[in-house]
Amino acid sequence: MSLNNLLFAILTLTIVACGTTKQLDDKKVEPGEVEIPVDADGDVIWVNSSKSDCSGMAIVRYFYQTQEGTLQPEGNWDCVYEEIEGFEFEPGYIYQLEVAKGISEGKPSLSLIQIISKERDPDYFRIYDIWAATHMNGEVLDITATRPNMEINLNTMKIMGKGMCNQYFGKIEQYSVSNIQFGPIAGTKMMCPEIKQEGLFLDALQKTRSFKIKSMTLYFYDAEDKEVLRFQKVD
Repeated sequence: MSLNNLLFAILTLTIVACGTTKQLDDKKVEPGEVEIPVDADGDVIWVNSSKSDCSGMAIVRYFYQTQEGTLQPEGNWDCVYEEIEGFEFEPGYIYQLEVAKGISEGKPSLSLIQIISKERDPDYFRIYDIWAATHMNGEVLDITATRPNMEINLNTMKIMGKGMCNQYFGKIEQYSVSNIQFGPIAGTKMMCPEIKQEGLFLDALQKTRSFKIKSMTLYFYDAEDKEVLRFQKVD
């Protein structure tokens, strides 16, 4: 092969290689999709903003809600993994992770390789506010002096507020974007004409298992999906 032919062959290979590299670099990323490095070794999964009790067992156990793939899920989360080794979960954020799959003690396991993205879930935090009660057990609260209010703090996982007579406070024991359950509620012990109605209000809080927010209104439901309390957001 002559020197000119050899130089021509080298130049041709260089052009082809550059063209191939540019094609990879210019790969189009669809809306909602996160581009993953070409040399990624693991699988890509999403982790929802809250854990869920999906075990169906008498003992409550909370699992990550996950989905595989590069497109952010819009629902239908799978509830599979109890732990992801090396991953520190912060409730209220949707994660995209690169993970390594394996088997540990005969069960599927995951180990974190890297956090690809972490985004605040606005639906998770919608309830984090101050609310004034307007209805109890489906009926309008007929109160002329004091209307019960409640502050929900997802950072401390606590509630506090004032009933018809007394200040009250308690813990949020379970929470997701549609479920909420409170622990024992304590408070002051002052007497007033509405003390019986206040007791019914606190009992309704203890019965609460789920919620919905429509516009500026918060609805609490019991285990049978019956409305027990309704609140209006306080400006």
